[in-house]
Amino acid sequence: MLFGKIDNDGDTIVVKGWGGTPSGGDDEIGFSITQTSDDGFLIGGVFDSSENILLKTTNGGQEEWVSTSHYWADDIVETMDGGFAYISGCCTDLRFVSTDNQGNILINQMISYDDSFYTTGKSFIQLNDGSFIIGGHTEAPSSSDENGYLVKIDSSGNKIWEKVFVDNDFTQRHAYVTTTNDDGFIIIHSTESQNNNTDIKLIKVGSDGSRIF
Repeated sequence: MLFGKIDNDGDTIVVKGWGGTPSGGDDEIGFSITQTSDDGFLIGGVFDSSENILLKTTNGGQEEWVSTSHYWADDIVETMDGGFAYISGCCTDLRFVSTDNQGNILINQMISYDDSFYTTGKSFIQLNDGSFIIGGHTEAPSSSDENGYLVKIDSSGNKIWEKVFVDNDFTQRHAYVTTTNDDGFIIIHSTESQNNNTDIKLIKVGSDGSRIF
């Protein structure tokens, strides 16, 4: 796994690599990274193809601590209480995981649109009220139809509301979400039509998830 840092001119400042794992393997993959309030970084990834980890580094990429988990981190944030939270779309389950500032798990909550649906998450953010917004997609196991998914949860991982965006002419995957200046949310999906054309779809919703366009 490679950590690289560049300046605003694109010149390389730091390059740091990791080889070997806590269990003695040598395969490393990084999935997500966020900068922390102490000017360091937190990286989510996999060691040895099976050992999911959180890796905390200094600003220069020096390792500070490593914690392991059953779930990889598709997206990760530092939380308002000084800990961390991440989402994992492992297998068919969407997981919300909250940790303390050393990566020790405090909350591990499964989130599903419906018990009969596969649900995954690709991006999430913490809001000013401490809640979280997750963007992803759902899929019925009995069909290949995939639809965009947006869910708001509280700090314990309990649902506040959820929305599914259905388009019979398109398969919608991998919703990436961010906030807008009017307290709503903007979501982008990769879409695939029935004739296999791939495109990008933009959706805007209000603060309660109601669709605007």
